[in-house]
Amino acid sequence: MDAIKKNLLETTFENFLEATVKNGPLEDLSQWVDDAVMGYGTTLDEKMLSFDEYQEKTVRQKEQAAGMEMGVVVKPVLRKTLKDESTALFVDELEITFFIGEDKHELFIRLSTVLEYAVGQWKVVHFHASKPDSTDGEKDTWYMREWERKNAELERLVAEKTAELVQKNRELEIEAALERVRARALAMHKSDELGATSLLLFDELKALGEISEQISIGIFDEENQVLNLYATLHGEQWKEATAVDLNEPLVMQKIYGGWQQHKKSIQIDLSGKELKAYNHFRSQYSNLKFPDERWVIHCAFFSKGVLSFSTTTPHDAQTMQLLERFAQVFDGTYTRFLDLQKAEAQAWEAQIEAALERVRSRAMAMRHSDELSEAAEILYNEFLKLGLRVMICRPNTDEDEGWFANEKGAFILSIFRIPRILLIKMYEGWENKLELFSEFKEGQELREHYNYMFSLPAINRSLRAFLHRSYFSHLAEIPRCLFFAWVFAHHHTGAF
Repeated sequence: MDAIKKNLLETTFENFLEATVKNGPLEDLSQWVDDAVMGYGTTLDEKMLSFDEYQEKTVRQKEQAAGMEMGVVVKPVLRKTLKDESTALFVDELEITFFIGEDKHELFIRLSTVLEYAVGQWKVVHFHASKPDSTDGEKDTWYMREWERKNAELERLVAEKTAELVQKNRELEIEAALERVRARALAMHKSDELGATSLLLFDELKALGEISEQISIGIFDEENQVLNLYATLHGEQWKEATAVDLNEPLVMQKIYGGWQQHKKSIQIDLSGKELKAYNHFRSQYSNLKFPDERWVIHCAFFSKGVLSFSTTTPHDAQTMQLLERFAQVFDGTYTRFLDLQKAEAQAWEAQIEAALERVRSRAMAMRHSDELSEAAEILYNEFLKLGLRVMICRPNTDEDEGWFANEKGAFILSIFRIPRILLIKMYEGWENKLELFSEFKEGQELREHYNYMFSLPAINRSLRAFLHRSYFSHLAEIPRCLFFAWVFAHHHTGAF
């Protein structure tokens, strides 16, 4: 091929590139491209079967690239002319760089171009542009591995999105549960409603998949060294709070220590002898049967107390984090609890003062000693209104006189004699001018005490009217005596 024809070929191809992928003018496209040109672009729908279609595609491409900073590097791969020197094949690799805003993008294209020479002029009659992928052709000729890779990538993305949705749904469920517990705590009218709140907490954690044997809300009373415990055990709410001794070493001291050290949470795992000893300690507060193989207490603290989640197997860190979040709810509602306690204390004090005044008035109005039983009846009724059950005794030489009232509040007026040996400790307390005497009886000792009292004809009938046999189902009893100048009031409470 002579130099003029070769130079014309190179000029034609260069002008074609300038118009197609660079910023060259479009006015003279027909000089370089044949009317019947056929070409493929890099996208699935880019198939051109005429000059008009090629021109339309090129104009649209220029409009989309308007304002973009672009650079094109052409790397020739093949330059071949057929034997008649009227047909040429050019193969090139194009590296196109462009910016959209501050983001840099790179595009790699393989371009094959066929040119024909006629009537003293070269024109492009066919071109094919393609974008290579990253597949290793020698190892994956038919793209099977690439498809598998893309499939695996798609599955991974789906799994990630699914896990993300599950986590978001879980978070929504937790927030709703927290809000229900918060609302219940804020709606309390009495401080002992913390027991009902513990039941709700038990149910909410169960709905979230956190199953426990016991849920407890504990408020620390450092002055009296007790933890006031409101609990739900096996889905049953305890009817009243229990004041648990903080000096118990296996569990309570650890819980108290964790709270004092401002820890967010702790876990206590008991089994064997330790669990047996702890169950013995718990038996003074409840006659329920406790697990004897393993007991794991998960504790999360708030400013004035602790939430405990107790199970027979340990739970993971996720449970502890959830418990910590519920503990934070009680930090925000504790002020409400204190307000209720204060209001209850004021109301209780007002009740006591009113009761004292009624008893005082009746006592001051007595004219004869046999009116003591009437005064005692009023005293009993006032104790009953305050939730207490009493027996009134008047110490004598070797026997004590007693008046009983039954559970329904009807006073039994008959006076009976009680052998001093049964009440010796109480009598000594009265004689020594103590204000309060308390004695703990439990189990067999308690049963023997009452069985002996029932065996005494002098007090059998009155005592049976005061106490029913079902009373002995209580595991323990604490007689408490309040002393007056010439009588003392004997008050019994069952310990659960």
